[in-house]
Amino acid sequence: MIIIVCGKNGKAFKINIDPRKKVIELKEEIARHFKIQQTDFNILNKNEIIDNSKNFETIESCNIGRLIRLPVNYNPGYLYNYLFNI
Repeated sequence: MIIIVCGKNGKAFKINIDPRKKVIELKEEIARHFKIQQTDFNILNKNEIIDNSKNFETIESCNIGRLIRLPVNYNPGYLYNYLFNI
């Protein structure tokens, strides 16, 4: 399966990966490309955030599509505090 990854401030790139592999293995491939830790980002698949809680599920079971994005500075706790504790 070929997955196109759109990262923050970077050109999109392709990853050829078996859909039966785990999400953590996909994150490791992405982390190698950006030279970061696999715990430093989440994956945005359509309208769903794939975070560390789904690391050991397969790519196929998470219904990861052919295009995924890496949200810039995605931190739901910070956003909640920013919006509601003004």
